[in-house]
Amino acid sequence: MDKRLTEVLEGKGGNYLFPFMWLHEGGREGLAERIQKIQESGCGAFCVESRPHEEFGRQGWWDDVAVILREARKRDMKVWILDDKHFPTGYANGILKEKYPERRRWFVREHHVDVAGPMQGAAVLVPKLDAEDDEELLGAVAYRRGDAGDLLAGEGILLEDMAEGLLFWDVPEGFYRIFFLIRTRKGNRDYVNGIDRESVQALIESVYEPHYEHFSEYFGNTLVGFFSDEPELGSPYLGPWGQDAGFYYRTVGRPGMAFPWSDALPEEMAAQWDGERRLAGQQPEQGRPTQARPGEGKPPRQWPENEGLDSQSLLSLLPGLWYPMAEDASAQVRLSYMDAVTKLWQRNFSMQLGEWCRAHGVLYTGHVIEDMNAHMRLGCSAGHYFRALAGQDMSGIDIVLHQVMPGFADLDVSARIANGTAGHEFFHYVLPKLGTSLARIEPRMRGVAMCEVFGAYGWAEDTACMKWLMDFLLVRGINRFVPHAFTDLYPDKDCPPHFYAQGNNPQYEGFSELMRYVNRVSHLLEGADLQTDGAVFYMAEAEWMSTPSRRTMDASSKMLYDAHVDFDFLPLDALREAVIEDGRLVVNGHSHRFLAIPYAERYPRELHSLAERFSREGLPVFWLKEEEGEILGGLRGREAGGNCEAADGGTGMGEAFMAEQLVSTIRNRQLAWLYTEGAPHLRIGHFVRGTASWFMLFWEDVGEAVDETIQLPCRGDFLRLDLLNGKIGRDRTPDGRVRVRLVPYQSEILLFDELPDSFLKGLEPQAEWEEADMPGLLWEIALLEEGKEEHFRTVREGSELFSITGRDGWPRFSGRMRYRTKLLLTGGKKAGLDLGCVGGTAKLTVNGRSLGMRICPPYLWDISEAAREGENLIEVEVANTLVHRIRERFSEYMQIAPSGLLGPVRLYAEGRIPGKESGD
Repeated sequence: MDKRLTEVLEGKGGNYLFPFMWLHEGGREGLAERIQKIQESGCGAFCVESRPHEEFGRQGWWDDVAVILREARKRDMKVWILDDKHFPTGYANGILKEKYPERRRWFVREHHVDVAGPMQGAAVLVPKLDAEDDEELLGAVAYRRGDAGDLLAGEGILLEDMAEGLLFWDVPEGFYRIFFLIRTRKGNRDYVNGIDRESVQALIESVYEPHYEHFSEYFGNTLVGFFSDEPELGSPYLGPWGQDAGFYYRTVGRPGMAFPWSDALPEEMAAQWDGERRLAGQQPEQGRPTQARPGEGKPPRQWPENEGLDSQSLLSLLPGLWYPMAEDASAQVRLSYMDAVTKLWQRNFSMQLGEWCRAHGVLYTGHVIEDMNAHMRLGCSAGHYFRALAGQDMSGIDIVLHQVMPGFADLDVSARIANGTAGHEFFHYVLPKLGTSLARIEPRMRGVAMCEVFGAYGWAEDTACMKWLMDFLLVRGINRFVPHAFTDLYPDKDCPPHFYAQGNNPQYEGFSELMRYVNRVSHLLEGADLQTDGAVFYMAEAEWMSTPSRRTMDASSKMLYDAHVDFDFLPLDALREAVIEDGRLVVNGHSHRFLAIPYAERYPRELHSLAERFSREGLPVFWLKEEEGEILGGLRGREAGGNCEAADGGTGMGEAFMAEQLVSTIRNRQLAWLYTEGAPHLRIGHFVRGTASWFMLFWEDVGEAVDETIQLPCRGDFLRLDLLNGKIGRDRTPDGRVRVRLVPYQSEILLFDELPDSFLKGLEPQAEWEEADMPGLLWEIALLEEGKEEHFRTVREGSELFSITGRDGWPRFSGRMRYRTKLLLTGGKKAGLDLGCVGGTAKLTVNGRSLGMRICPPYLWDISEAAREGENLIEVEVANTLVHRIRERFSEYMQIAPSGLLGPVRLYAEGRIPGKESGD
C-alpha cells in the first residue's frame, strides 16, 4: 500500500502551503502572535511580503525579519521572502534610480512620416529626442507603401544623410514611409530591464545579497527561498499611432507601442533568423515542407531578402515590428524579435536569479501575469510563459481577482481585470495547465507546481468558494499553494479576504480546516505522475507571427478537457528535445499519444519540420482548422481533407481537422482513456505512483449534483477517501465501472493499490443512505459578533429557519450563529443528519459531543455514535464572513450567500445493499 496514505492517516504528511504574510513597519510586537496563527491554520511556512514596508532593505526591515526568522525557527516553520519592496518584482528597492540610472529599461520606438516622389533633394525633420528619457536615434529606413493601408512593400532603404536636424533623401517615384527608429526610456518607471544581465544584477545586489549578508545562517534551513511576483517586460503604448489595447494585449504588430531593447538583441535575433533561413533553404527530400496544407499555420510565403542579419540589415527590418510587410515578411521579423527577447529574459532574469538562489542553498519561485494569455505578450508579462519561469525550482501561476468563479466553466464573468471580464476558456482550461505542464517539462521542478490563490476576491469569498478553488487546482495537478494573505492590519482594505484579521474573521477556523485538507491531498498526490493523454502545442510563436490578431490555445483546451482528455502544453523548446518512442511523444519521461496544434495563420518553419518528423515516426499530429466553410489558402475547410501532405508530395506533417472532429477522432483511435461521454464538468485527475493509481474526482457544477457511472482503467478493491471530513470507505468494482455521486463543491479520491486484507477488513463498506421521516423542528437561535462580543446572545426561541443577514434579519451581522433544538430518534438504526443549505461553515454537536466541522456541501454527518434512542440535543454553530460588516470594492464582483442554517434539515438511515457492487 502506498506509504503516502499511511503517512496521511498517521498525521505525518508534509507542508505544501506558504501564505503571504504582509509586513508593514511598526508592528513588531505582534509578529510572534501572527506567526502562531499562521501555524495554527495548518500552514507550515509563509512568505514575507513588504506591502510596502517603508524600511525595506534598511534597519527596520532587518530587525523585523530577524524576529520573524527566530520565531519561525523556534516553531520549525519555513520562510520565503518576496524579492522586492513592492510588486511587481523589478523595482529593485529603488537602486536603479538612486545608483544605476544607466541600467534602467530600454525600449525602441518609431516615428514615421509619409512622403511622395519623385523629388530630388527632399528633406524631412528629424524628430525631436527627449533628453530626459535618454533618447537616441538608432537610424532611419524608408519603405515603399503597399497597395492599401499600412502595408510596407519591397526592401527597406537605409537613410543616413542627416544634418542640422534634417534628413535629406532623393525620393523615388511612388509613395514611401520613412521610419525613425529611436532608443528610449519612456514608460520605464525605474524598473530593471529583464533582458539585460547587468540590469537584473542590480536586483540581486539590492535585495538578494543583503538578505544573505544579514541572515546567511538561516539560508537553506529556516529561510528556504525567494518569490518573484509578476515581473514584466513593461512595453508601454506611446502613440500617437494606433490605439492602446490595454496592458494585457500590448505586443508586436501594434502601432504606437515601444518594445524592449538591449544591446544583445541583434545577435540573438540573428541566431533565430539564420536557423529559420536554413530550414527554408533545405531541399524537399531533406524534410522541408515547402507549403503547409490549409489551416495549419503556414510559414511566411517569402523570406525577406536580407542574406545576413547584421546591425544594419536588422535596422532595416524593425518597422515590421509595428506594420505589415508584403509577402508576410513581418511575421518572420516578429518571430525573430520575440524569440530573442524571451530567450534573453530566460537567461538574464529567470536563470540568473534561480542560479543565484541555488548557489546560496535556497529555492526560487514566483509567477508572471498570465491573464487572458498575456503570458505570450510584452506589456504586463514576459512574452513566453515557459521561458519566463525557466530558472525557477517550481512553476507558478496565480488565481486572484475573481478570475475563476465556481460554476462558470462555460461563461465569462465580470472581474476587476481585462476591461472587467475574465475569459472562462483561458482561466478554467489554460491557466492551471500552464503551471502543471512547466513543472513536468523542467526536470529541476520535479512536478512541483505552485499557485497563488484567494487574493482580492473580497470578503464575500467564503470557505466553500475557497475549497472549490483548491479542488479545481488539485485535480489539475497543482500541488503548492500561496494563500493570499495574512496581514498585520485590521481592517485592511488591501485585497481581502485576510485569514485571521486580528481575531475578527469568523471563518478562520473553517479556513484552517481547509488548509489541513489541502496538505493531506497534496501529500497524497505530490510525486505521483499525472496521466495526460496528449499534448497541445503552446503557440506563443503563432501569436507573435499572427499579430495583430490573437491566437490562443483556449478553445481547443476546453474542448479536450470537457471530454475528459487530459493534456500538457508543450512549447517549441520542449519539442526540440522530445523523442518518439512506440508512437508516443516523450518529454522528460512523460509520454503523449498525440500532438494537437491549434489553428493559427502562421507557424515557424521549425514546427512544420518537427511535425513532419513526428508524423513519420508514428505520432498522430493533428492540425486544427479554424472553422467549417472558411476559405483557407484557396480551399474551403471541408475540401482540405484529412491526410495532410507536403505540397511536393513528400511525407505528411499530420492531419487537419475541424475542432469538433478532434475529440471523436481521439476516441475512435483510442488515443485517450474514455471515462464517460457525459458529465463534462466532472473533472478526473489520474495520478500514478508505483502500484498505486489515484483518481481525484471533482464535480465543478454548483447548481446540481452528478450521478454518473464512469469506466476506470482499474478493477478490484479500492478505497473511497473523503479527506476533508476524514472518512475512508472500501468498495469494489469487478470491471472498472464506478458510480460517482457528488454534490456541488464535493470531491473524492479513489485509490486502487495492493491493499492488505488486514487494512481492508478494518474499514466500513461503502454505505447507502436512505432518507427517513423527520419531525418538524423549531430552533433557539443565538448570535455572537466576531471580534466584538465574547458571549452568544439569544435572538429567537422556537423559531423556524431564515437567513440571519436577510431582509428580515440583521444584514450587517458577521460572526457566529448558534442553533439548538431537540430531535426524537426511534428504531435503533444508524442515523445521519444533513443540514441542507448552510450559509457558512457549520459545526455539529449531538448530546454534548462534537462531531466536527463542515466547510462546504454536503453538510452531512453520521451521528450514530453520539445519538441515542429518544430525545437528542442538537447544536449547530454556523460562521459567515466579514462581508456584511466590511463593505469593500472587491466583493462587488461576487454574489453573497445568505447566512446561517437554512435547511431543510433531513434525517437519514444508513444501510448497505448486500452484494451491491460500485458499478451496479
